[in-house]
Amino acid sequence: MKRLFKSKNSHTGGPSIDDAEVAAVDDTWMGTTDEQLAPAGDLDDGEENNVDEVNETPSRRERRQQRQQERKEKHEARGAGWRGMRGPGGGYAKVVEPAQEFRGTTAQVCGLWPHAAGSASPKSGVPLGHHILNKSTVFCDPISWFEESKLIGNPSAFVLGLPGLGKSTIVRRMEIGLAGNVQPMVLGDTKPDHRVPTEMLGGQVVELARGRGSLNVLDMGALDAAAARLTGSRARALRENAHGRRLTMMSSLIALARKGVVGETESAVLSAALRVLADTHPVDKPAVLADLVTLLENPPQSVRTPTLDRGDDTVYRQEVRALQLTVSALLEGPLGSVFAQPTT
Repeated sequence: MKRLFKSKNSHTGGPSIDDAEVAAVDDTWMGTTDEQLAPAGDLDDGEENNVDEVNETPSRRERRQQRQQERKEKHEARGAGWRGMRGPGGGYAKVVEPAQEFRGTTAQVCGLWPHAAGSASPKSGVPLGHHILNKSTVFCDPISWFEESKLIGNPSAFVLGLPGLGKSTIVRRMEIGLAGNVQPMVLGDTKPDHRVPTEMLGGQVVELARGRGSLNVLDMGALDAAAARLTGSRARALRENAHGRRLTMMSSLIALARKGVVGETESAVLSAALRVLADTHPVDKPAVLADLVTLLENPPQSVRTPTLDRGDDTVYRQEVRALQLTVSALLEGPLGSVFAQPTT
């Protein structure tokens, strides 16, 4: 690019330079502005710059804008960086906070990142589905992982998830898969989720509801029958076990009904009454809650002794009044006769 201009000496008395001697100056940018190269005040009055061809050099601001535009186009062509895309809606972050660092043993960190070492899933348990990474079959149930594979320390599992994500489905699958080796038991099913598979497998469904089914909490079933066939210390051990279960069940029901704990005197009276009922009723016809109410109303001496009434009937009535009211409420209270009738 060339620029033609007149010398400054043309009007200062020095030797003039005519048009033929106009110098052709290379206008390569060296940091000099157009005004410094050809000041307007140095030209003669009424005389124009003798410029055959003028190609304006971009100013510093224009060059800066051009460089910014080139960087922007290059950045957009490359894609978003680790700070994000520049411009409105690009998600650019001027400050990127450092990630938190944790330190732990190999036994602990592997739980945070379980894919540190690849390995095949264990081929032990009920087949549940496909592995999300390698598409292999996943086998799992707490019984097999405890007894066969020794992968867990106790045969238990806790299933946690949002509603509708398959918690009941996976438990039913384990239930059906384990039916060939063990006897699954569903101790509570309010939906119900396990009634159909239980019936298909030939199991027993016990309904507990008003007018539909009942459970006698004083009936220990096979435990009492086994104790009746044994003698000596083994029989006493089974009877004490059955007595402890009866006392725990009754204490729990009483606490639920009254929304409070069972007192010390009440617990002692209840324990003595349950022993009397177990000794006076045959194994094939266990006592029910109505028999307990009757016994508390007309107690023998062994039932009165924990109250320290010393023969005073008034003292005994005062100590067991709250217990009698709660047990009576279990006959026709919020739970109805669910726990007051023989087991269906």
